[in-house]
Amino acid sequence: MANIISVCLTFDVDLADYTETWRTTNEFAKAIPEILTILERYPEVRTTWFIRLDQQVRSIWGYADHFFREYKSIINELIDSGHEIGWHPHCYIQAGGNWKQNVEEAMILEELSLDAPLAQSYGLKCVRMGWGFHTNKTMCLISDLGFDVDSSAIPRPQYIWEETKKDWTLTPLEPYFPSESDYRVPGRPDLSILEVPISVTHVKAPYDLETVLRYINLAYSPDLLRKPLEDWLKQHNHLITITHPYELLPRDKVHGLLAFDMNAFEQNLNTVRELAQMQVGSISFLTISEFANLHWERSHE
Repeated sequence: MANIISVCLTFDVDLADYTETWRTTNEFAKAIPEILTILERYPEVRTTWFIRLDQQVRSIWGYADHFFREYKSIINELIDSGHEIGWHPHCYIQAGGNWKQNVEEAMILEELSLDAPLAQSYGLKCVRMGWGFHTNKTMCLISDLGFDVDSSAIPRPQYIWEETKKDWTLTPLEPYFPSESDYRVPGRPDLSILEVPISVTHVKAPYDLETVLRYINLAYSPDLLRKPLEDWLKQHNHLITITHPYELLPRDKVHGLLAFDMNAFEQNLNTVRELAQMQVGSISFLTISEFANLHWERSHE
């Protein structure tokens, strides 16, 4: 095993609360400033923030890049502190007066083609698709458009209780260049974009009736996450986490898995640092693009 563990802490700014039936929520108003206050105590930690820029945002707020306009100061603060901003397109469709996930490939390709130049005008080089949804053609498109990294993969089964659609059932846990014929796996000929899968491991919630692979989320209750973190770090020299800022805001209702607590996030962050240092003695917090560059350099040594 390498003598250093690379850690990418990533945040998906969805502006929707999926624990409350996709209720719209403004994470920039409270959650993100509080997270920034925590990160200021750890200047060595660089993170990646995937922020919505898409046609549903335009439909509701008037501009596809509304959040880049409205919260320019917060985004600049993130960039100035060494963090990275990525593109997080959520392709929605209206049905019966409600918004739902769009899985029509032709429509998604059209929307990505429309919004990509605007995302790139903000210097965004990495992508995470909403709901982790991809097809061969969508992956080929973002590669052809010139994005360097995609981090949409969640390498686990599609569970029957999941409301949204995605398919990463064959995907490895390590970064790879997607095959042109199957975006889920490496193969030749391959695409020029690097896929960086989100780290998944067995995290048992009190309500689980079966073994479930979940992505590693620093919003989980610390007592539930410590052992899965330890298991992952014993086997891998990298860790890619995902957290939604709204998951750190307090709630009246108790959730079996999510702590809804900023202090829990900081405790989990310190657990990552502790376990990584115990395992190999050294840890490096990187943005997704920095991690991708490191992977590229190691693969060409």
